[in-house]
Amino acid sequence: MPSSIGEDAIRNGMPVTLRFEDGRTECEIKITQARKQKRLVIARFATITTADDAERLVGAELWTTRDKAALAQNEYVDGDLIGCALVQGDRPIGIVRTVRHYPAQDMLELDSGGAAIYEESFNLKQYRSDVASYPVPFDKITAAVCPEAKLRKLVKNMVFVGVVAQLLSIDLAVIEASVKKQFAKKQKVFDLNFAAVKASGESLMVKNTIFA
Repeated sequence: MPSSIGEDAIRNGMPVTLRFEDGRTECEIKITQARKQKRLVIARFATITTADDAERLVGAELWTTRDKAALAQNEYVDGDLIGCALVQGDRPIGIVRTVRHYPAQDMLELDSGGAAIYEESFNLKQYRSDVASYPVPFDKITAAVCPEAKLRKLVKNMVFVGVVAQLLSIDLAVIEASVKKQFAKKQKVFDLNFAAVKASGESLMVKNTIFA
């Protein structure tokens, strides 16, 4: 069962509800053991002891209440963010309308008056006058950091992270710790990804784009 809020949110002894879209009766159950395996969380339940028991749970969705989820520091569920104001210093940027989950990253959708960060060559400012536009030379920065063309699409996402960190005044030490956790056993991968984060902040072009 993929976890959209991090594997630490699912813990041993946690009470959960199993729900079924096909109309089967939902049931309350307790997790006795949970561990991460790649991008999944493997959970063992108190009353599920045989293969037949497990077979009956195929298609179940795991739910719990907000107060029972063990969120890490600076980790939130979608409902915590909806309705929040996004600001840059004292300048309001927009109100979070919803959270979109994509394979590469999560994105906040803002009401009118929000912000758009995009590759500068797209010139999107001409299409929307109700949002703040932040054109960024993503392609140039990525090419400078990553010599291998086949990796640049992935590395570009980390340039975006660095830009957002600058925009929201997020301490780079927080970003660094998160990237280290993700690539704990892959030093070269960490070095490349965090170099992309730093490059976006160190680039004079980016600083001028955002803060001018």
